[in-house]
Amino acid sequence: MGRPVPGRRAGLATLIALAAAALACMPAWADAPAPGCAGMAFTDPAGDAIDGSVPFVERPGGANLDVTGGFFLSDGAGGVTANIQVANLTADVPTGATGVDWYMIWTDAAGALDYVRASVEPGGDPVFSYGQVTVTPANTLYQDTAATSGQFFAGPNGVVQIALPADYAAGTLESPYAQTFEEQNLSTPVVGLGNLADADRAPDDGGGQSYAVGGCAAAPAAAAGAAPPSGPPPVSSPPAGQAPGSSAPSSNAPRPTLSVTTRAASARAANRGRALRVGVTSNVPLSLVKGVLRDARGRTAATGGLRRLEGRGTLRLRVRRALRKGRYTLRVTGQDAHGATATTTARIGLAR
Repeated sequence: MGRPVPGRRAGLATLIALAAAALACMPAWADAPAPGCAGMAFTDPAGDAIDGSVPFVERPGGANLDVTGGFFLSDGAGGVTANIQVANLTADVPTGATGVDWYMIWTDAAGALDYVRASVEPGGDPVFSYGQVTVTPANTLYQDTAATSGQFFAGPNGVVQIALPADYAAGTLESPYAQTFEEQNLSTPVVGLGNLADADRAPDDGGGQSYAVGGCAAAPAAAAGAAPPSGPPPVSSPPAGQAPGSSAPSSNAPRPTLSVTTRAASARAANRGRALRVGVTSNVPLSLVKGVLRDARGRTAATGGLRRLEGRGTLRLRVRRALRKGRYTLRVTGQDAHGATATTTARIGLAR
């Protein structure tokens, strides 16, 4: 998967100065907020964050960027917060990175992708902002509009809480999802890749349960040391015509789909060229296309990405370990112009 290119660096010093007055970084002992009557908008397995600082090389990522869930809370007076739960929240920045980011993104009534964001630079305090996502044929741009307020509830199952501005806290927040990044200054730029290295996206596919602003009041923070409630979290009733447990569509656009057209290849040829080429197709234009090939033991054997896929294309997977005769599993993901994710898994047979 390629890395989005931020369009928000201009004026960042001004943004940080504005955010400083609104910043409220909570101590580690503060009680983290819990989902209200709307329940969790989405959940995501722990342990799937990656360190995307090296293009097309998949390595485990940090627990502070490993998203496990997300939800919205209304205070009953028009205020709304986005809450991103992570495996173990800290303000640590990996060595070599220039910062880390937590985003909550959703589709608004006009079909635009809105977001709120928390960001930390090395040795600094969290800064909070909001803006919009713009998807172009070459890149995905994250453009900050202004500062907002927020809080960090550090520790295991910690929560990044970010206040929505008044004009965002209205109507229905459709198909929300969270995205985390490491910020990098690439000394050798890679064509089509920016300085936001993917860490985690939650949920992995599509978006979560849409949230109707004002439909629920905020739940009180969980009591310190209290055990989590048993059973599944409460879920709000879906809008009329929407199936329970489904996400409201962000537009009338078709749901993006991916397929793999190559089902057999030569291990010897791939090893000789240090790359395995696989045919892929999509029903709509996709960006951030990423493929991971795993062997029968679940080990990553090859990885690769495409900046853009329109219809048919060839995914070049760089061989990371010697390929042998046998069957492999290829997982391919991509993102359409509305932020929805397409995923497919295929079996690839390799001959000698």
